[in-house]
Amino acid sequence: LAHMTRGREIDWDKLDYTVRVAVRFLDDVLEVNRFPLPRIARATRRTRKIGLGVMGWADMLFQLRVAYDSEAALELAEQVMGFVSERGRQVSGELARERGPFPAWKRSIFYPHRPLRNATVTTIAPTGSISALADTTSGIEPAFALRFSRRVLDNRVLDVVNRVFLEYAERELGPAAREAAMRALQEQGCLGQTSGLPPHAKEVFKTALEIAPEWHLRMQAAFQRHTDNAVSKTVNLPAETGVQQVAEIFNRAHALGLKGITVYRYGSRADQPLGSPVTCRACQ
Repeated sequence: LAHMTRGREIDWDKLDYTVRVAVRFLDDVLEVNRFPLPRIARATRRTRKIGLGVMGWADMLFQLRVAYDSEAALELAEQVMGFVSERGRQVSGELARERGPFPAWKRSIFYPHRPLRNATVTTIAPTGSISALADTTSGIEPAFALRFSRRVLDNRVLDVVNRVFLEYAERELGPAAREAAMRALQEQGCLGQTSGLPPHAKEVFKTALEIAPEWHLRMQAAFQRHTDNAVSKTVNLPAETGVQQVAEIFNRAHALGLKGITVYRYGSRADQPLGSPVTCRACQ
């Protein structure tokens, strides 16, 4: 999604083209894929489920200068995923006319009014490693931190700085503000209480631990309403979070109709793949 903007606007034509190509590609993969067992191949091709998803959502919001924890972001989430879902189903319908609907179509909820090539079209996966390769934020997650360390397979630690923030700092911050911002990222991974920055900067460039659980959940719900399968989403919590707070998050997730939810209490694992100097309270 981070590559689907044109200035401060979404490039809907580019997004449309990308969805159309991706759905056809994913359907083709079902034909050429080598399955471990014949019965797995038969089961997979009976419904021809695909999982078109998104990543780079937080970076897109950064580019549009929209705060993750805002009504504007939720409205935009509905628009973007609604668009992806609608166009994806549209292409699946075109493929059904060209190649035939999925074999189990007559026993599905789409019969007899909507022939589709694929029983499901959309899924939002974590995209952790993929997003790292694409140099963007993962899935629909907020930025974990604007600067953080990533532990890779051979146990090396990579220093990562959010590229969208770097571009913003170069273009829109003066030397003193830029230096203060980079010092804050070095010390705590986020802008926190950094002084001398434009008022909107700390609102827009918030990180996962700066965003209240309710906004994490509402964002997931906005995407879930337009996603066939589940939506991968983690509610990041400070180290001191208690059992009751976690229970409230799970209950709220159920009330919002989410298919699943993950919580992660920072530091609950001695060795975690993403790390930051953030102290949790420094960002609040």
